[in-house]
Amino acid sequence: MRSFRCRGNAPAAVAAWAVASAVCLAVGLAGCSGAPATPDAPRTVGQRVHTWGQGQGAELADLQQLAPPADVVLIADQSARDRLRTASTIDQTTIAATDLEANILVLGGYPNCQASSHLEFDRAKRTLTFAVTRDEKVNCVWAPYTVDAFEVARSDLGGLDPGELTVRRLGAT
Repeated sequence: MRSFRCRGNAPAAVAAWAVASAVCLAVGLAGCSGAPATPDAPRTVGQRVHTWGQGQGAELADLQQLAPPADVVLIADQSARDRLRTASTIDQTTIAATDLEANILVLGGYPNCQASSHLEFDRAKRTLTFAVTRDEKVNCVWAPYTVDAFEVARSDLGGLDPGELTVRRLGAT
C-alpha cells in the first residue's frame, strides 16, 4: 500500500477534501432521493389471491366463463359474485371467502406465455388496469389460458366507490 504525504498547507488540503466530499455526498443523495410520490400517481394495488389455468387441469371454456378474453371482471358486491358463481363451474372457494365489505375482487384472463399480471390504480383517471406483461423474446407453441384473481382493499381506492372506476386491461390478450 502506498501512502502519500501532503506538502504545503496540510490543514487546508484536508479541509478542501472534506468540503468536496460533503458536496459529492449531498449531490449524490439528492440525485437518489427523486421527487416525492404524489397521492394521485398510478400505483400497483391488490394482492393475487388465486390463479386458475389450463396447465392446472381447468377447461378452457370454464376459464373463459370466469374471465373472458380481453375483458376484466370486477366483483364489488354479492350479486356480482353470485353471477360469476353461476357462470362457471370452476372452484371459486377463494372468491367466496373474500370480504366484499372491505375488498373488491378483480379477475382477468390471458394466454400465459412467460407472462404475469398485476393491477394498477390511477386515482386521477379513476382507472383500475389489469396489466399483463410478458417476455416478448419468448415464442410459445402453446400458451395456457390463465385467470388471476386479485383482492383490492377498498381503502386502496382513494375514497372512490368501485362503481366510479373504469376497469380496463393492458397487455397480452
